[in-house]
Amino acid sequence: MANITGTERSDTITPQVVSAGVIGGPPTSGADQISGRGGRDRIDGAAGNDVINGGDGSDRLNGNSGNDTLWGDDGDDNLSGGDGNDWLTGGIGNDELRGDDGNDGLAGGNGNDKLWGGSGDDTLKGNDGNDTLSGDSGNDNLFGGNGNDRLWGDRGNDTLWGDDGDDHLSGGDGNDWLTGGIGNDELRGDDGNDGLAGGNGNDKLWGGSGDDTLKGNDGNDTLSGDRGNDTLWGDDGDDNLSGGDGNDWLTGGIGNDELRGDDGNDGLAGGNGNDKLWGGSGDDTLKGNDGNDTLSGDRGNDTLWGDDGDDNLSGGDGNDWLTGGIGNDELRGDDGNDGLAGGNGNDKLWGGSGDDTLSGNAGSDILTGDRGTDMLTGGTDRDTFDFNSVVESRVGVGIRDIITDFDGTGPSGDQIDLKGIDANRTTFGNNDFIWKGNAGPTGAAGELWYVDEGGNRLIRGDVDGGGNADFEIQLVGHPDLNVSALPDSDIIL
Repeated sequence: MANITGTERSDTITPQVVSAGVIGGPPTSGADQISGRGGRDRIDGAAGNDVINGGDGSDRLNGNSGNDTLWGDDGDDNLSGGDGNDWLTGGIGNDELRGDDGNDGLAGGNGNDKLWGGSGDDTLKGNDGNDTLSGDSGNDNLFGGNGNDRLWGDRGNDTLWGDDGDDHLSGGDGNDWLTGGIGNDELRGDDGNDGLAGGNGNDKLWGGSGDDTLKGNDGNDTLSGDRGNDTLWGDDGDDNLSGGDGNDWLTGGIGNDELRGDDGNDGLAGGNGNDKLWGGSGDDTLKGNDGNDTLSGDRGNDTLWGDDGDDNLSGGDGNDWLTGGIGNDELRGDDGNDGLAGGNGNDKLWGGSGDDTLSGNAGSDILTGDRGTDMLTGGTDRDTFDFNSVVESRVGVGIRDIITDFDGTGPSGDQIDLKGIDANRTTFGNNDFIWKGNAGPTGAAGELWYVDEGGNRLIRGDVDGGGNADFEIQLVGHPDLNVSALPDSDIIL
């Protein structure tokens, strides 16, 4: 073992050969302790477990083989651990540290430092300054510290922590865990099943390939799951979440969030706030939770639940099920054979094309079946059944619309609204119907009457004067019909 101390000049120290201008012992290849002191020094540790201190100046230190300890001290230093399990500290200045082979520990200190772990399971700490950390191969731990840092895990199952500052983190290959910390950070999981947490600040998170878990935490964050079956949670703030490919689960948390399921069979929950949810392709489940939310199922057979608040739900393509929940909601089934339930509140329901089932439940609701053979149930309170075209309820069993619970009794009774239908196509304008009761048609356009068949009452209308019904609406049972002046009339002509 040799204790070697350099001068205040720029020294070159190699323990096997001690150069001129160096104060120290005889040549050695053991465990050496070397101090460069001042100047721009170059120190090679050789074999053994060496302790090297560059001292003042911009130094170049190489531990070579052995488990070495290198300290750059002041100046812009370049440290290489070589073989073995080494510990490198840059100190003050803009330093470059390379762990090389082995399980190494690298600490940048003050300054804008660059750290490479090399092979092995390494620990890298940038500390103060705008640092660049690369774990390389192995299962590495990277800590950015203060400053705007760039961390890259590379190969292996790595742990990255940006800490303070606006940091950029990339996991690389493997199953990685990334935490942004304080600041507006960008996190990329890349390959593998990764975990990403944004921390404080307005962060951007990309899961990459694999089954990833993303959490925005505080701030207005942007989360993208990309490929794989991902779990995204926006947490606090007005967040933007996209599931990408795969069967994903998205939760907005607190704030006014936007959630997009994209491809796959996804689950979306808005949380507190006025949220916007799009299911994308696949059979998706959307829940607005608290707030006035907008839910769109898009393609696939979707399930939408507005929950609390005045919500707007659209099923899109496919056979969908929509529930408004509490509040005054608007539900649109769109294409497909859909089921719509208004819940509590004064709701508006449109079935769209297809054979739909509409239920208003509690509240004064408006139900419009649209095209197809629809089943309409108003529920409690005064409901309105709206028809705007003769093709919405055609003539015949199995193709006409059915109202299951019509009750027009009293001023708070239900109403059938036909004002959207032109009663007389032979004249100009949107004409009103003429109520004939059970007298039947006379062949004049614009007549409206009813007949009883079995346990049902059928309302029929003639709009072209052909003497036959051009549309009919089935009322389950034989409810009384009071057709008089508005607003008490059971039928709006």
